[in-house]
Amino acid sequence: MITSYAWGLNSYSTLGVQGTGNLQKPQKLNIEKLQNINKFGVGYEISGFIVGEQEIYVRNSTSLTKHELPETVTQMSVGTYHALFLTETGKVYNVLKNSNGQGGQKEKKLFNTPTKIPFFEEKNLIIRKIEAAYEASYFITDTDKLYGCGKNSDGQLGQGNTSTKDGFCLIDEDIFRVFSGQTAHTFLFEKNDGRIFGAGKNSDGNLGTGNKTNVSKPQLLEFFEGKKVVDISCGLFQTAALITESGLNRVYVTGKTEWSGGNTQNSSVFGVLKILDDKNIEQICCGCQHCTALTATNEVYTWGYNAYGQLGNNTTTNNKVPTKVIIEGVDPNVPMKIGCGCYSTMLYPNYEIATVNDFAQLFERKEFTDLEINGIKCHKHFLVGRLGADVETITKVLSTYSNENLEDFLYWVYVERTKKPNLISEICKKFNIEDFKKKKINIDLRNLYNDEDSKDFKILVKCDDEDDEEEEEFFEEIPVHKFILAAKSELFREMFLNVQVQKNSVRDFSNKSPESLEIFIKYLYTGTIELTADDDPELTVEELSDAHEYYRLNSRNTIQTHLRRISKQFNLK
Repeated sequence: MITSYAWGLNSYSTLGVQGTGNLQKPQKLNIEKLQNINKFGVGYEISGFIVGEQEIYVRNSTSLTKHELPETVTQMSVGTYHALFLTETGKVYNVLKNSNGQGGQKEKKLFNTPTKIPFFEEKNLIIRKIEAAYEASYFITDTDKLYGCGKNSDGQLGQGNTSTKDGFCLIDEDIFRVFSGQTAHTFLFEKNDGRIFGAGKNSDGNLGTGNKTNVSKPQLLEFFEGKKVVDISCGLFQTAALITESGLNRVYVTGKTEWSGGNTQNSSVFGVLKILDDKNIEQICCGCQHCTALTATNEVYTWGYNAYGQLGNNTTTNNKVPTKVIIEGVDPNVPMKIGCGCYSTMLYPNYEIATVNDFAQLFERKEFTDLEINGIKCHKHFLVGRLGADVETITKVLSTYSNENLEDFLYWVYVERTKKPNLISEICKKFNIEDFKKKKINIDLRNLYNDEDSKDFKILVKCDDEDDEEEEEFFEEIPVHKFILAAKSELFREMFLNVQVQKNSVRDFSNKSPESLEIFIKYLYTGTIELTADDDPELTVEELSDAHEYYRLNSRNTIQTHLRRISKQFNLK
């Protein structure tokens, strides 16, 4: 179990910490029901928690309530006063306030239990991404259409006006992802061609347009043109962006100068926070009037408004400059995620994306499982690859151990870490593994790469026959394993959780270079990039760098390190 932390506004124990007092420094979540958190979101007087595999809790101003949904929940997003849940079949549920139609229901009332939003089923729409904001919500369909509902006082529904609109509106099409915030009137979205647009409140320079005029129709944001955007987060008075430049993740901020983090430029344009340039920032997040940044080793930096202790510096004094938060007991090697409520901050396990060497999310969540031993679900081909034995032998040996010892052993199998080395050594000897410390996931998974017998999915790539004078096209299928690709890539994860994709066994990637795609898939299995004499290094580096962004790999992955090595080896710029 990985510890979660929270600090800031804690009215009614909203942060999952017993008591109602505000927290001026990070505290471990100590409500027993909320241990082993999978997802965590906080608004103002509302918070949402997904615990373990599928226990859902919502905290409002009066109580912490457990809710049951008829389907597996794959996403949760908590707004200022409401929470959204997305299921594996693309259905959306809202709980709590719908006072401005932000929950998508026709009745403007409080929904005390998660209630399905009927609009999408009525229109035969399947949702792949949800975003709850300040009295508004945004939804991306599986056909990349962006819908919105709720408050429109600052033009945040992108309809060219500020009129209140009951129900849903189509904002735009061909959408890749949407960025907003639990407290934001501003929102931005990225189209599939990489262009980023913004709309809504801009009275403090939130959109970085160079002026402070609200935008009611999505406007192309020229600042982002040609840049590799990792993440964007919107606050009530500010917007932060994480952008990769020359292999370095840099934090840019625009908006109210009090919370600019030291940005001395015009408050209506994005300025870089040079103080964070050497911190290896991996994630950013904005609260109502404060900002946070998380490094690759789980160091947290905060700045801005601090009346409720949301900066975690054991004071209620505002701070304009990013400052490191002292958090005791955080493992720098365990993937974590930073989140913000209106006036609160949280640090919790990141099970959404795994690192190259970390399959902890699959061990915890048990997705794509196809083997059960003593009631514990696991992935049979993963165990075969790691232990070098057939399924029958693995089941026979492991079923003799208690569930506690079995879980400890499987934890080592998935994440290469253990607190019981003697137990691991004992079991490994039964599989003829002499030194379990030398067992590495990326080495073991090499045997699963391109394995036709054990695959559960195929990727279709287009190849050209160079010997054919007519250059006739033909296709090649790359056998893959869903759980491996889903562990490494957020895009693959969303894809395989989509019920429509689950019905198929083949996905067409024929628009991608087959050579680079094969190198990339092999990298997902092995953590290494290997070029042959036939590969064009310059083209390979360019395409793999794009793949790193497109497939949304966790930036802790070492692909960029490999690309820099290859560039240096072949004297590429």
